[in-house]
Amino acid sequence: MRPVFRTIMATVAVLFMGMAAFAQAPEETAAWNVAAKSISADEYEITFTASIVDGWHIYTVDSPDNPVSVDFTDPSGYALDGCLAQITEPVELDGHKVFFNQAVFTQKVKVTGKGAKVKGVINWFACNDQYCAPPEEKEFEVTLGEADDVVETAAAITPADEDGGKESGGLLGLIIVAILW
Repeated sequence: MRPVFRTIMATVAVLFMGMAAFAQAPEETAAWNVAAKSISADEYEITFTASIVDGWHIYTVDSPDNPVSVDFTDPSGYALDGCLAQITEPVELDGHKVFFNQAVFTQKVKVTGKGAKVKGVINWFACNDQYCAPPEEKEFEVTLGEADDVVETAAAITPADEDGGKESGGLLGLIIVAILW
């Protein structure tokens, strides 16, 4: 009877470890490109383009629970003109509006001097058909000025916390296995 119990427990442990391995989100669920173009002498349009990992989706800017948002820091030398706008048309998924593959957002900005550095953080939340990743964010910086028609920048993903919350599924699986043993 004792070997049967060990076999059952070993099988359960392997299943839990397998579930913990599958419960890991990719390092980043979306890669972002930030670009700015001049609309007039003092007005610019900043475009935020998300390339979403296959099998994942992100939410719209008006999602009640998990909206895509852009937080602008140090707004000296410019003023926001309106709100963050969605250019890509979202699709319906389980009662939520979401984006697959790619999503494009724009924000109009008026420069109050000769130029400005626009800095901020893009925030988003992504899910696949099994689970959701922890909230993600990306810092960006775009320089606006008379000579800058199009400026593109790329920045590294900055996790929401020290380990990005990516290990919580693995740790939970490890704790369950330890309790079972």
